[in-house]
Amino acid sequence: MSALGTRNNCDVNNDRWSITRRGFLSYPVPLQIQCLLFVIGNLFDKYGKPIPGLALLPSSIRFKLLLLLPAIDVCQLETTPVTCDILMDEIWERLYKERIPLQKFYYYKNTFNMADSPSIWMERNRLDLSWKDIYFITVFACEQYHYCSSHENVSCKCQYFLSLDLLYSIYTLDNDGSVIHQCFPNESGLKVTHNLYQYYHACQCTPRFVPGFHFKRFVAPSISAKVDYKLSVIPYWDVISAMIDHQVPLKHVTISPDHIKIITDNMGPQVSGRLVKLFSFLESIEICSCHVDSAVKLSEFLDLIFDANECQIKSAVIRDHINIVSPFFSKHKESHHLKKLEVSLDVKEFSNTPTLGTNRPCTTKASEYINKILRCQRGLEEFNCHFTDRNFHFGNIHHLGSLDSVTDLFYRPGFKVLSFDNDGFYGDTLFESILDLLGHFFLSPYPVTLHLSLKFSHYNIYQPQPEELPVHKDQKEKTLSFSNCGYFPYSSSILPKILKLKSLQIKENEWAHVQNFTCLQSIVAHRFSLSIRETTTSINIHYLKSILNTVQAKEWDLSIIMKNEGRLAKIFIELLGDVLAGGEMLLLRDHGVHWLEEEVIRLAFETIFCSMSLSRVDPYFELGLPSSSLNSKVAEIALNEWRKSGSTRLKRIRIFGELKDISSVTLLSEMAIEVTVIN
Repeated sequence: MSALGTRNNCDVNNDRWSITRRGFLSYPVPLQIQCLLFVIGNLFDKYGKPIPGLALLPSSIRFKLLLLLPAIDVCQLETTPVTCDILMDEIWERLYKERIPLQKFYYYKNTFNMADSPSIWMERNRLDLSWKDIYFITVFACEQYHYCSSHENVSCKCQYFLSLDLLYSIYTLDNDGSVIHQCFPNESGLKVTHNLYQYYHACQCTPRFVPGFHFKRFVAPSISAKVDYKLSVIPYWDVISAMIDHQVPLKHVTISPDHIKIITDNMGPQVSGRLVKLFSFLESIEICSCHVDSAVKLSEFLDLIFDANECQIKSAVIRDHINIVSPFFSKHKESHHLKKLEVSLDVKEFSNTPTLGTNRPCTTKASEYINKILRCQRGLEEFNCHFTDRNFHFGNIHHLGSLDSVTDLFYRPGFKVLSFDNDGFYGDTLFESILDLLGHFFLSPYPVTLHLSLKFSHYNIYQPQPEELPVHKDQKEKTLSFSNCGYFPYSSSILPKILKLKSLQIKENEWAHVQNFTCLQSIVAHRFSLSIRETTTSINIHYLKSILNTVQAKEWDLSIIMKNEGRLAKIFIELLGDVLAGGEMLLLRDHGVHWLEEEVIRLAFETIFCSMSLSRVDPYFELGLPSSSLNSKVAEIALNEWRKSGSTRLKRIRIFGELKDISSVTLLSEMAIEVTVIN
């Protein structure tokens, strides 16, 4: 295909557009696409209203039309008869998965706390979002990223116009424009007949097509408050204006240093007014680590969110400047809006609290700022605290007692999850602090979850040996998680002799640390998770025997690295046969056992399937296997052993890791209702 018309390389904006003349679509573009493109180009009258009769089209045609339309136009049609019999959440899910290039911009997901589905947003941020909400959160985050990036950091300059593509461009059925792009004859186009424009990126990528009524967004930067940043015209304010004009709520925003600078540097009555409207629907914020000059303006930015609006923030991630953020969450005597709070604290900041990046200490400890938030936010359901060592002080977390409001959380009926982790910090945490947390955890009458990823310091041998912790009578709905905590002193005298929980999770570097729990009389849990990084050998396998003999569970989640010895694998399989009786789930993770001998493979599946109850006719058992141990031969052995056992079909089979042999999925599908591959 040749370019349409002439291109003016001197004009940064017009260079992105072909100058079209009266044109047409030639064969082989299907007639249906030609008609749909004509409808798209002439969708609205001069008053901005949809053309009459559009709702009379068959639902299948309207469905295809919505998948082609610019996202902004889909918003306009949502409340009209055009979409009355169409599930719009299904449309937005398709638009998100087909248009958002997360595979190219994976950085977004890590930098801006992005998630791929409403269920993950609910799990991470306790937010009930639709696919439409997620689509526009991602568009806004993409624009933030481009604003903060330089040309050298991106492989394609057209990424700078990604947000405009996601808002105003037409998407073809194959999503790359080739169906239409290849069918333009020389010196002709769609401008006159279809009111469509062909948009060229500066890097000569495959062009997009845009309806004429959105043409000005690309070629006339003077019509909106676009900002010239690093010699590039960035349509940041177009994104804000589009979302406000079409009443698209922004539910989550990440406040980054560059984001603060851009907003505040261009602040004016008109801009601040637009931002107040945009932020009025916010339910979640994330505050990244800021430079000193940006931190000064952080309060001004937060004023737009909290003071000028009545927005109800349900989730907050505070990675820096707790002293600036805390007053906004604790200014009311009592509030029930915030559901999840996540904070990151530098070890030195926790004790001395200097303003990060300066030598000026704050007058109040960071722990006191957190206490103020916790006292005020009575509806809090989850609190996560991460300790870091940004300036490599190599200090210790001497005591968590300064967070005195934390223990109160265990006695709130609605509170669910408390988490502490060192986030890469290698200092010790005073054992008395851990003991205090565990004491309140076991005393709580509510189904709380406690995650600890803090390295325990050694208990002072000159102090009296601690007594067994008092326990509330009902522990069956609680979850306790230890991750890389190391040796737990006096665990046999502290923990309940019979530990009954909903879930117990143990993740350690060494097998020796499992003895924290093998000294107990028994552990009864609905779900038991064990992950050990140390390779299991004939020397340390007795730890595996001890923990499996101590635990009684319905669901088993194991991640064990085992030395390639058939004898060790047989011992492990024999242990599984003892513990799986009456079980409902066995998950062997990516670091699971690597069975190489056919005899061992057959014995493993025979043991697993024979443990299933023959009296149950409904599919109930779930099995998880590492992809590294799975191929068509292994799947065939599993299928044969399942047939021999006479057991009912499995409820689900999960495969962990990238699966190279897809044929094994077909074989496994015969013995399970559902087979899923989890990369």
